[in-house]
Amino acid sequence: MVQEYGCEALRTGRLPGALAALAMAALSSEAADRFVWTGGADTPPYASWATAAHKIEAAVAVARSGDTVWVTNGTYGVADEIAVGRAVTVRSLNGNDGNTIIDGGGATRCVNLMDEGAKFDGFVLRNGKTSECGGGALLCPGAMLVNCTVISNAAAYGGGVHLLEGGRVANCTIALNRAVGPRSGYAGGGGVYMVNGGALVACRVYGNDAGGSPGGGVNCGMDCAVLGGTVSSNLAGRGGGIYCSGQALVSNVLVVGNVCSNGLGGGGGVSLLYRARLVGSTVAGNRDDDTQEMGGGGVKAETGSVVSDCAIYGNDTANGTGGGVLLGSGCEISGSTLASNRAWRGGGVYAAGGGSIVNCRIRGNVAVNDWGGGGAYAENNSATVVRNCLIAENESISDYVGSGGGGGGVWMGNGALLDRCTIVRNRARAFGGGIRRHGGIVSNSIVCFNTAGSIATNICSGFTNFFNSCSPDLVDGVNGNVSAEPAFVDPGSGSGANAVPGDYRLRQRFPVRGFRVKEDVDAWGLRPGRACRD
Repeated sequence: MVQEYGCEALRTGRLPGALAALAMAALSSEAADRFVWTGGADTPPYASWATAAHKIEAAVAVARSGDTVWVTNGTYGVADEIAVGRAVTVRSLNGNDGNTIIDGGGATRCVNLMDEGAKFDGFVLRNGKTSECGGGALLCPGAMLVNCTVISNAAAYGGGVHLLEGGRVANCTIALNRAVGPRSGYAGGGGVYMVNGGALVACRVYGNDAGGSPGGGVNCGMDCAVLGGTVSSNLAGRGGGIYCSGQALVSNVLVVGNVCSNGLGGGGGVSLLYRARLVGSTVAGNRDDDTQEMGGGGVKAETGSVVSDCAIYGNDTANGTGGGVLLGSGCEISGSTLASNRAWRGGGVYAAGGGSIVNCRIRGNVAVNDWGGGGAYAENNSATVVRNCLIAENESISDYVGSGGGGGGVWMGNGALLDRCTIVRNRARAFGGGIRRHGGIVSNSIVCFNTAGSIATNICSGFTNFFNSCSPDLVDGVNGNVSAEPAFVDPGSGSGANAVPGDYRLRQRFPVRGFRVKEDVDAWGLRPGRACRD
């Protein structure tokens, strides 16, 4: 049976007998160097290369806090995990060149960093396995794993690495690991599992598999952070790249080519839950392959989560909603670009149960289902707010001409508010090239140069709740609306996939008497829909 030693073992003194006995043999309280080399004499306290230990765990056992254990090239098989119970640094002599390897043999965890000052630097950790946490490494609060490659390990929680209530993993490659626990919201993390304060910094996380559990690359829990780095080509039942919950933060990360499957909950690239945040990141080429209409090809955000200042493009949900983003109740996306995403409904973004879409550019997305929303879809009775957005060159490609079809730019339901937006050069094969409206209010917006295959080129289904807006489909003077064309810097041409994009900033003088352009501009220097009556 593989023994598991956690942080509590250090506090209670219940260390393995052989390691405890060796630890008592340390002769000095001053920091010292210890050495590991299979060509040494294997003589304690391993104070030189000539007397170097043959096994890493032997040198670690005699090291005291502040010591450094130096390990030269070689493959070091471990019959039991290397447990570091003091503030000891274990460092490979030649850095992470791939030649200093700790191999768990498919039977035990490679490394257990049990002290807040413990540190492993420059190793390959491979073939570790445990039925519990961290097949490659388990880190307690304050411990560090840096400049390492963690590859081909397996565990129930964190196939590669598990950060237990803290710890830090920096500049590491974490690849081809597996989470093999039960299908549950509490297992997972094919590459990394962390909770309560851990941090993953500037790491490359790829090719990991959480099976039906959450977080193919990373399962990021309460108050944890993923900062920088790349998360790519991972697989999970929810959050193919990253599953993030409980006020966790993902910042400045490239999330690309991940897949969510098995119908557990969506989010091909990132799944955000319970006020989690995705900031300043790129989410591209991810897929939600669920067969249960879960959605969120790029990002699925739920329960008060926030997406801000991100580039979200080329994502796909074959059977679900929100090719770029599936936005849940109380969530917000702001300052972001959503482009070339594809979904059943809501090619760019699908808002379910309310939420806010603010200061975004939503361009070139596609919806393929009967009820479209190529750029954005605001669900009925959702109280969704779409404000100060450019929604351009999107397309709803279904030929369905029933009462619910269409909406090349936007499909909006009861309770939605569309304010200060520019909706231009979108296309619907059925109804409403610009907007397919089932309810809600449109104010201070421009809806023009859209096309539809059936009727209602720009706007479908009623104009009574349009205010201070501009569209050739509106009646001049009613509710403050005008029907003249806006004076874009460059209006472009075509629509949908065939559009030649223009420059949709407004010129300083609007061509209709009584209209002006507000002086405030958005983050890109655009003024989408900023036309309003004096």
